[in-house]
Amino acid sequence: MFSKSRDTVLNETNITTQTVIAEGITIKGNVICGSGSVSVGGVFFGEIDIDGFLIITESGNVRGSVRAANVHIYGTLEGDVSAIATVRIFNGGKICGDVSCASFVVDEGAAFGGRCNMGEDEHNPPQRLSRYDRQDRYEPIDPEPLSVSVAN
Repeated sequence: MFSKSRDTVLNETNITTQTVIAEGITIKGNVICGSGSVSVGGVFFGEIDIDGFLIITESGNVRGSVRAANVHIYGTLEGDVSAIATVRIFNGGKICGDVSCASFVVDEGAAFGGRCNMGEDEHNPPQRLSRYDRQDRYEPIDPEPLSVSVAN
């Protein structure tokens, strides 16, 4: 009733993504790192470590740990998230993993399975979460393609 569309939210925050992994693309890699912003509309297996904004679109799926300044999830993230500022899961988005951030927003219709550590500030940043540091809880990620069915 009072919800904003994804495009409205993206325009309000003036997000410009420099790197796009488009829908239909699958990347099996170790790490994406850099200072820009990234939008994932395809499938990415591995870690993402960026200083900018991470957006996982409705068709996006990331399997691995993520570190970014801000993270917006419209699709699926299977791994831990560490954000300096905000992690937000929008309606239809899903995180299966632990979240460490200053602010955590879960919209109605979103799914979250994991633990949340929040409330830190710039003097006490969130701890870095990594599947490599947490092997006692996680098995290595199997880079098998996701099974997706499309109804026409």
